[in-house]
Amino acid sequence: MSRVFCVNANFLSSSGKVKSLSFPRALLFSLVLCALPHLDFPASVNAQPTFQVFGTTGPTASNQLEITAERVEFDRKREVYKAKGSVLVVQGFLRLTSDQITLHKLSGRLIAEGRVHLNDQVSDVWADRLEINVNTESGVITNGRIFLKETNTWVRGRLLERVSETHYRAKDGSFTTCNADDGQIPDWSFSFEDVDLERKDSIYAKGSWFRVRDQPVLPFPAFRFPMPGARKTGFLVPTIGIDNEFGFKYRQGFFWAFSPTQDLTLTPQILSDRGAGGDVKYRYILSRQSRGNWLVKSIYDTEKDKARAAITGAHVHRITSDLLLRAKVNYTTDRSTLLDLSN
Repeated sequence: MSRVFCVNANFLSSSGKVKSLSFPRALLFSLVLCALPHLDFPASVNAQPTFQVFGTTGPTASNQLEITAERVEFDRKREVYKAKGSVLVVQGFLRLTSDQITLHKLSGRLIAEGRVHLNDQVSDVWADRLEINVNTESGVITNGRIFLKETNTWVRGRLLERVSETHYRAKDGSFTTCNADDGQIPDWSFSFEDVDLERKDSIYAKGSWFRVRDQPVLPFPAFRFPMPGARKTGFLVPTIGIDNEFGFKYRQGFFWAFSPTQDLTLTPQILSDRGAGGDVKYRYILSRQSRGNWLVKSIYDTEKDKARAAITGAHVHRITSDLLLRAKVNYTTDRSTLLDLSN
């Protein structure tokens, strides 16, 4: 049977009315409480500048939430904490700083205002105001910006919703994968009315403009932008141009990620003065010992009136720790294929 105990500092009235305690800036005090209703705590408590501690046997210390500030107020009836001045909140890998916070202990709802900065393992968030649930880490960001470290992605917005540590929604803002710290203007960006972002997947935006040095260039009613490093099935950016040897050129690739370790890229091609054809590229990792990639480039050459192709590829297979098999192929249908069809 677990014991529940409560340690109150002598500046709290027995009636439950809110009393405040101020410390000089040189002497910050720490407030330790649990984001969940129960917390392990030792049987004896040393004299510490601690505002209030509740505890019992229960979850591990990773669920602890610690607040450091210059001034703290506590309402025992509503179980609401208010901290002001150089506020620091730490819970596991999550770290939050702001000018002031309000924490509802029972629900886990925390409101931070003034120079808010939220940092965890995958992202940084700056905002004028942040409302977050410390139990679920979901929340709403007002006039803020988000930096996703893994993909170097910046998202700014009037209103941003943090659904989870990897999923965000935003309104009236912009995003880019260029460096955009300290207010610098990125080389390119997309402005948007609404956006839905999944960190390891893609960004889906509505009412967008492609911008160069923050100047609108091209409108996009709706589009999906793959996150850097994400493997997502879909069409690639087309290549369009005019060449004095091949005439009008058009290439449009389709990337198919049909398994976590294999993908196929199909790229039809039109050369108005030379014919039509395309490329097929296949990449695979069959196991830790076996991998490879292959490329077939083909065209029906109207000038030569025949089909021509080039095949290149490589396969590596480790049979034992001391024996490695490598295979490499370079094949063309005739000796002049690459010379005739290369730029």
